[in-house]
Amino acid sequence: MKNFDSLTRACEEWFDKSLDDLPDELRRRVEKDFFPFGWDGLSAEQRRCFALQWDYKNDPAMAERRSVEWQESVVDWDYWQKVPLLTAQEFCILRQVHDPRNFEVDRTSIPGGIGKTLGDRVSDDLRIIERSLGPEIKHPIKQWVKWAQQQAWDIPIYLRILVAEGDAEPAFDSLCQPVSAGLIRKNFPVIRDQDTNEKWWKEKMAEAERYGLLDCRVGEGKKGRGGGSLWRPDMIAGWLVDRHAKGKEGLSADSVRCGLKKFPGCEDIADRMFRQD
Repeated sequence: MKNFDSLTRACEEWFDKSLDDLPDELRRRVEKDFFPFGWDGLSAEQRRCFALQWDYKNDPAMAERRSVEWQESVVDWDYWQKVPLLTAQEFCILRQVHDPRNFEVDRTSIPGGIGKTLGDRVSDDLRIIERSLGPEIKHPIKQWVKWAQQQAWDIPIYLRILVAEGDAEPAFDSLCQPVSAGLIRKNFPVIRDQDTNEKWWKEKMAEAERYGLLDCRVGEGKKGRGGGSLWRPDMIAGWLVDRHAKGKEGLSADSVRCGLKKFPGCEDIADRMFRQD
């Protein structure tokens, strides 16, 4: 940053001088910034090292690097980046900048001191993953990150740097893409009568938050601009089966499997999410 006043640069010509030899303004700064260490109690090399450390801790340009190093130390990244396959829960915990091995201890903590507990946040993420990808899956961390980015999830810096810009390796199930509301209504007929089915779906989609569909929506349609929201067919499928299991209007796993296979690129995930006995 242009306005950052480097302590190392300010002291560059004075590291081998005593405190009394420093200009008045620099002497006052050294007494403040070096506290609790005394300038005269350090060697010239020690003074330089301290000034470099001070710059690193205070330079706004180093904020991202400091954040990455802090996050990596919190999660013991040296360990987790060597694990070949991560469970969905392990990834969700890492996404919250916590070490999965400490999850049970940290479950009731509130990351950032605001909002839901760590346990609730991980549970929310897991429900989305199970709807979209199925239960009990494992994948390399890099694929997890790419998939999460496709969902527009917030990813901490230390995970984002795993996926280099221009990396052509696709995330798993990247072909199951968002589709229009009309295609959802057509391929997932909850009610036999077409007009009634259209009305049912329009109500649910218009009140996405009320009916638990927000996570299935990609963006939000703009009224009067000729464009509507897109919807994740794989996540819609899980939502429908959840409703059916609770005795509400929805679809059985077999019906959803058949419907999901009609969406381009969703054939494989349909079989994995809703395995036939």
